Parts: sequence; structure tokens; C-alpha cells
Amino acid sequence: MAQSYTIDRFEEYWAVLISPTKQLNILRSELPLQCREGDILQQTQAGWVIDTEATAALRKENHERLHRLFAKRL
Repeated sequence: MAQSYTIDRFEEYWAVLISPTKQLNILRSELPLQCREGDILQQTQAGWVIDTEATAALRKENHERLHRLFAKRL
């Protein structure tokens, strides 16, 4: 299975990608135009691609986590 990276942030022309064991700085121009912070990427022979299923699952998990956190405060 290929290594997954999450887009942590953009810094000018660079995208900072993180995984549990690595951090990469990739030129933003090498990534899909529609990518945004928080997207999960896979590197293929054709270049970087967004793993839409993993990204959606992560966004849902984060949304639920925030909901639980703030629901406890009410």
C-alpha cells in the first residue's frame, strides 16, 4: 500500500505534507489544483492524487469529534 500524506498547510509556493513518520515540502504546482488543507494524498506514477474516500472519512471523524467536544460544554 502506498504511503498517505495529509496536506498540513500551504506556504507560498509550497505544500507541507505530513504522515506519521515524515514531513515533505512539495511544490504546490505538483499537486491537483482542487486540493486543500486537510486532504489526504497518495503519490502514484502519474503524480499526486487526492484520496477522496480517506479525506471524506477524516473530515467526518473530525466533525464528529468537534461536535462531541462542544456538546459536553452545553
